[in-house]
Parts: sequence; structure tokens; C-alpha cells
Amino acid sequence: MTENYDIKIKSVHDYNEFVGTEDTHPQVSVIHYDELPPIRHSRSLWAIYGLFFLNDTSEPLGYGSGRYDYHAGSIVCVSPSQIGGTANDGSTFRRRGWALLFSPDLFHGTAYEKELIRLEFFRYHVNKALTITIQERGIVRPFCRCFGPN
Repeated sequence: MTENYDIKIKSVHDYNEFVGTEDTHPQVSVIHYDELPPIRHSRSLWAIYGLFFLNDTSEPLGYGSGRYDYHAGSIVCVSPSQIGGTANDGSTFRRRGWALLFSPDLFHGTAYEKELIRLEFFRYHVNKALTITIQERGIVRPFCRCFGPN
């Protein structure tokens, strides 16, 4: 059977290494894409959770066997066992925005562990990004700044 992904993101460290940023915590990472070099295309098998606040739409995103519907100002969510991205053709792209990544181990054995599984926006059948309004962006923006420039 052929694998339908290029890389497996087993940990926060794996993704940090892939995009070229340093680890600041073993289970959590906040990534500011505007500060990073271009990223190689890849279809990734995720073993961690990710919330991606995207300020661009330059790259189409595959998600499972379909396409992910998103636009600038959307939040794209991934969870363990999901596959997403664009197949590695050797090219790179620049992402704008930021991401919050966290290990499922962070919540293991807590009430939040079961809650994460129930959150609809982490479900594989959802293929539309969470759209946030200009007002909601104003709420999120200070949060982003507490981790550095966005």
C-alpha cells in the first residue's frame, strides 16, 4: 500500500524542524510564518494538534482526499491522524500568519483530552476553515502579539 503523505509530524519538534524554527517548549509551539524562510511543499500526516491563523491564500491546501476551503483571515485546524498539505514537488512557498501547535500529551489524562476529541472544528469531515470577522481578528491580534510580532 502506498503512503499518501510525504512526512509524518510526530511531535512539535518535528514541525519546528521542518519549517526552520527553534523549540521553545517540548509540547507547545507558536510559529510566526512571516519570520521564517520559504517552506517546502509537503503532504503531512499529523500526530499533533494545530491551529493555523492564515493571512494568505496563495497555496491550495489538500485535506484528506479533498481540498480545504479557506481564505485570508481563516483559522485552519488539524488533529492527530489527519493528512493535509500539498504534495512535495520540490518547490517552496511563503506562508503568512502564525500557528499554535500542541501535543496531545499536554492534555493526556485531563478533562480537556475528551473535550478536544469532541470539538467539531478538529473533525476530519470538516473541510472549511473557521472564518473570523474583522472584530474577532481584533480580539485575536493582541493574543498573537503576546508571543511576538505577527
